[in-house]
Amino acid sequence: MAYETLIEQWRSIVEELTTNTHDAERDAELWDRRKALWNEMRDRTDASPPTCPECGAQQWAQSFGDPKVCTTCDFHPTSEHEELIAEINDYWDTVLTASSNSQPAASPT
Repeated sequence: MAYETLIEQWRSIVEELTTNTHDAERDAELWDRRKALWNEMRDRTDASPPTCPECGAQQWAQSFGDPKVCTTCDFHPTSEHEELIAEINDYWDTVLTASSNSQPAASPT
């Protein structure tokens, strides 16, 4: 699938999740599809997420309206970590704007 198509589908799901009300089963299906699309986009880039200062992991998440969180140790960067927050945002922006010519990223260990 073309990278641009992946991004288009991912954004469509995000829009649907934030603007429409569904039943729990439909929401779970959308979240699963969103995650699969994200993983595919991520794997096609050479970008690396920033490292958590608490545990060293590179796994970040954010639910709608919530702060960013390290999914390994539950560390939540605060305003004291503005540089880290910017690095996370830059990484996510890179994944969402990478061209289809990007090389696959190395698998995180």
